[in-house]
Amino acid sequence: MLPCKLILLVNALIVVCLGHVEGSKGNEFRKHKLKYIKDDWKPHFGYNKGHYAFEHKHRYKARSTTVKGRIHGQTPLDDYVVRIMVDGKLICNGIIVDTQQVLTVSTCLIDAPLDKMLVKLFDGSRYKATNSSAARGYATEEGEKLLTLIKLGRELDGQFKKPPPMCRHRLRSSEPVQLWTWNNRKTYLKKNQVSQVLDAKCKRQVNDLSGLVVKNYTSCVVNTQSSKECQRNFGLPYVHDHSFCGMNILGHNCPKASNADVYVRLLDEKRYISEKLNMVRRSGIDKEIF
Repeated sequence: MLPCKLILLVNALIVVCLGHVEGSKGNEFRKHKLKYIKDDWKPHFGYNKGHYAFEHKHRYKARSTTVKGRIHGQTPLDDYVVRIMVDGKLICNGIIVDTQQVLTVSTCLIDAPLDKMLVKLFDGSRYKATNSSAARGYATEEGEKLLTLIKLGRELDGQFKKPPPMCRHRLRSSEPVQLWTWNNRKTYLKKNQVSQVLDAKCKRQVNDLSGLVVKNYTSCVVNTQSSKECQRNFGLPYVHDHSFCGMNILGHNCPKASNADVYVRLLDEKRYISEKLNMVRRSGIDKEIF
């Protein structure tokens, strides 16, 4: 009887020890994976076969916080937002406008050499940028100079054949908007309902008393997020009524802390002009003139 008990005790000890070893390995593996915090390109060796950090696709796939569009099968607005990277660092952001072009702000190209630029989609896929051009039809004529189109090296999926919805009218300053910002790890977009800031107050807050930045084609929104340094929110949008209506041109807390962010107003210019002409026709003014 005693030998049987000893055998059972030894077996139990072996199981416990093996479980502890396996658990330790699991913890080590998790710790190893947690080292991949930055978007680096250096090879890592250890518990996995030699590999690059960018091969961890789950690290780059952002999580959508927007439900499907009101129209069945409509692409979520989150999917249109891209991150623009240079040497593994986030430089700015943009919006996909067709299967081969991304709309961003002109200030993005100041710190972003085109030949080193990678455009990273919401699903983690990457595309090289090949050239840039002036953006027409996405803002008023004066505001267009603040926008740039980046051409991708290859075409995107068919889901982007339909352009994203953009504002069809100029928002009133009293209308609230939805401010979009990345979380700390750039894995999902945080969305907060905020108020717009009147131009006069905004000029004081961003120290633009002469009005060099704040114009009639820009708008300011409240952003009270605190940070120790400049947040590179360049190119991130704000949203109203499920449409992109503004694009950040100065980042957040750049060059110094402020509770207001400055955006260029986005406008579906063709549709805007068409609706204005229809209003004139319906009013009968054109008949009185001609």
